[in-house]
Amino acid sequence: MSTFLKWGRACLAAGFLLAMHLAAFAVIWVGFSWTALYVAFAAYLITGLGVTLGYHRYFSHKSYETSRFFQFILGVLGCAALENGPIEWSKNHIHHHKHSDEHDDLHSPTIKDFFYAHMGWIFDPDGPPVDVKLERLEKYPEIRFLDNYPWLVVALRFIGLYVLGAFLGSAYNTSGWQLVVWGGVIATLWTWHITWSVNSVVHIFGKRRFATTDNSRNNFIIAVLALGEGNHNNHHAYANLARQGLYWYEPDFTWYVIVLLEKLGIVWKVKRPGPEVYALAGEMRKGRRELNRLVATGVLTRDQITTRMYEYQQALAEAVRNFRRGLRSIEHVQDKAEAMKQVYTSFTEAAASARRIVFGYA
Repeated sequence: MSTFLKWGRACLAAGFLLAMHLAAFAVIWVGFSWTALYVAFAAYLITGLGVTLGYHRYFSHKSYETSRFFQFILGVLGCAALENGPIEWSKNHIHHHKHSDEHDDLHSPTIKDFFYAHMGWIFDPDGPPVDVKLERLEKYPEIRFLDNYPWLVVALRFIGLYVLGAFLGSAYNTSGWQLVVWGGVIATLWTWHITWSVNSVVHIFGKRRFATTDNSRNNFIIAVLALGEGNHNNHHAYANLARQGLYWYEPDFTWYVIVLLEKLGIVWKVKRPGPEVYALAGEMRKGRRELNRLVATGVLTRDQITTRMYEYQQALAEAVRNFRRGLRSIEHVQDKAEAMKQVYTSFTEAAASARRIVFGYA
C-alpha cells in the first residue's frame, strides 16, 4: 500500500473515532430514559458477543464449530460492533498472538505506550504489516462480503434503532434519535473501550497464572466488563480454548453462552481445558507461592520472579507431556482410579523436583 493510501486510511480512522466520541454529546439533546438505557445495554451484550463469541473465539481461534448459517450470524453481529469485518479483525488478532509484546505487535503497551495500545494503533499509518493468511474464512463468499462491506450492517443497526425508537415513542418515553444515540453511539463507544482495554489494561494490570512470553494478565474487572476476555493470561497460555475463565471465580460470560449454545446443538466440538491445563495451573500456583516465600526470606529478589516462573514452566514442559501420555495410557486400564492417581503422583513429583532445581535450593 502506498504512503498516500496509508495516511488516507489513518486520517479516515482517526476522523471517524473522533466523530463517534463527539456524537456522544448528543445525549444532551436527546435526553435519558430507562428504555434507552436498556436498549444500550442489550446492544452492548449483542455486539460484544459478536466480538468475543464470534470474531475472537470462533473466527480467530476456531475454539468450537458451528453451521455455516450461524457462522454468518456471528459475522453480522461482529460487524455491528463497528470493529471492521471478521477476516480483517481475525488477521489482526492472530498477528497479535504471533508477536505479542514484541516489536511487530500491533498494540503492545510495553513496546509503545498505554494510549497507543488502547486506540492509537488504529490510526497509525506506520504500524507493522500483518503477515496472516486465512483461507479457511476467505473461502466463504458471504464472509468475504461482510469483510468488504461491514458498514452495511452498521447502517442497518442504526436505521433499526431509529425505527424501534419511533415505534415505541412516547408510550415508552423514548424516540428514534434517542435510541440511535444510546443504543448506537454510546453502546458502541462502551464496547470499543472495553475491547481496547484487553489490549492495553490487561497487558499491564492483573495477575499472571502462566509464565507466557508476553505480559498478558488476568484482570477480574475487565473479565466482567469484556464478557470473559479479561482472563487474558489464561487465553495467551491456551489460545484455542473456548473457555478462558478456568475457575468459578474467573467470570467468563462468553463461555456460559457457548455452553448454552452447545446444549441447544448450535455449536459443537467445543475445545475445553483438559486435566493437564489444571494440573499445570496448580503447580504454577505452588511455584509462585514458593517464590514469594523465597523473596520474603531474602533468598531471591522480586525482580527475579518473572524469570524464575518462566524457567519453571519450561522445566515442567516434559512433565506435562508425560502427564498427557499417562492420561492416554489409562484408557485401556481396568483400574482407572489407581492409574490416574499414579499419573498425578508422577506429575507432582516431577514438578517438585523442577522447583528445587529452578528455584535454587536443590
